[in-house]
Amino acid sequence: MSGAASYDMLFVEQPQNCPIPLPTPNDIDGSEALLNESSGSRLVRIQQRFVMKYGAHVRPIEAYNMLYVAKSTAVPVPKVYAIYQRREKQGLVTYIVMQYVQGTTLLNLWGSLGQARKTSIAKTLRTYFKYIFTKLASGWPIRLGITNMSCQLSFVGMVPPSLPTMTFRGRTSWCRIMVL
Repeated sequence: MSGAASYDMLFVEQPQNCPIPLPTPNDIDGSEALLNESSGSRLVRIQQRFVMKYGAHVRPIEAYNMLYVAKSTAVPVPKVYAIYQRREKQGLVTYIVMQYVQGTTLLNLWGSLGQARKTSIAKTLRTYFKYIFTKLASGWPIRLGITNMSCQLSFVGMVPPSLPTMTFRGRTSWCRIMVL
């Protein structure tokens, strides 16, 4: 592709562990299926097997955390295949290429669920996050995006605000939890 913008590769999975070829930031042409968009980030499906999350508010630490959680726990997270960055007019933009998991996001499903199912999901999430927060307290090498007393654990989809608050280092923090 002539005239394609250059980018830095921060991480690329070993070829034997991922489908080839992996999409790059230059493969985004606007025709992908838009799965989610928020201020400073977009989530698009590429080639039916990948999701690329990108934007000025996307940080590499999100992907590194997912890699570490996948390697060190049984907590389900999408497989991360690559992390790219490049300088664009809006600043430094991060691109995370990960596994596309077929299904309905919790955000889209939540309103149709009964209270018992919502409670069950909340308990499952609480178990995962309690495990992660316990590991954090014991010096686990993972960082959360903590801003204004809120934390973001980013996966795919968003749990409505009625779901759990977390106590972290003695403070109750409002958590915007995104899950697969």
